[in-house]
Amino acid sequence: MNKRTVKLPPELVTKVRDASTILAIMIAFIILSYYKYDFVITEDGSYDYLPYIPPMQKQWIETLGYIQLVSSLTLLLGFCVNNRSLVVQEGWRVRCE
Repeated sequence: MNKRTVKLPPELVTKVRDASTILAIMIAFIILSYYKYDFVITEDGSYDYLPYIPPMQKQWIETLGYIQLVSSLTLLLGFCVNNRSLVVQEGWRVRCE
């Protein structure tokens, strides 16, 4: 762990995973709270029933989504970095046996 250029200890990966889960819950809560159907008048004068989320909440969903994307990529990187040495050690054990 001391020789790695990218240091992602398991404790940090766990914290990022928890933060990512909280972000997903926040996004779902915003969608459930503000998602609704509205009547929209079309060009021919008829009404259409379309889904609608207010612009401010839509912006929050997008922002939180991008933050969650970064946290998910960090989790993927942490998983790869932390498990790479385990795969190498397992291969070395098989070769020695």
